Amino acid sequence: MAERDNPDLRRLRVRIEDKGPIVALHWRGAPDEEAALARVTELAAEAEAAGLAIHWGRKVLELRPPVSFDKGQAVRDLIERSSVRTALFGGDDTTDLDAFDALQALVEEGALEAGLRVGVRSEEGPPAIVERADVVVDGVEGFARVLAILAEP
Repeated sequence: MAERDNPDLRRLRVRIEDKGPIVALHWRGAPDEEAALARVTELAAEAEAAGLAIHWGRKVLELRPPVSFDKGQAVRDLIERSSVRTALFGGDDTTDLDAFDALQALVEEGALEAGLRVGVRSEEGPPAIVERADVVVDGVEGFARVLAILAEP
């Protein structure tokens, strides 16, 4: 992806985030979001043609290796490697729905006694976050309050 980080992409204010096996292209706050999205869509087509998997989120495109790899798989791996019996996941974007699904499946399978899905409501968030959450909070501040309550002795 480094070869794609060029002056044209920077001019559009598309930010490239290296997440290890994933590269994320963000265009939130770009002066011309439509132009940025158009360029990112072109890059998505190039990535697919090169055999990468793409995953669209809220003003973000993730380019991934062509293997099963998402937040749900990460949650499952963390739970299976630990001795926890309860877990919480907070999310506000389409990419977080995989983690919601994994928590529910882990409870149904008996790997967890309880899994709490906290939906972080926002103007740009997908309706499915609110619909599929066990608890819904408003914004990052709301999620911070949930964590503060859980941290109380």
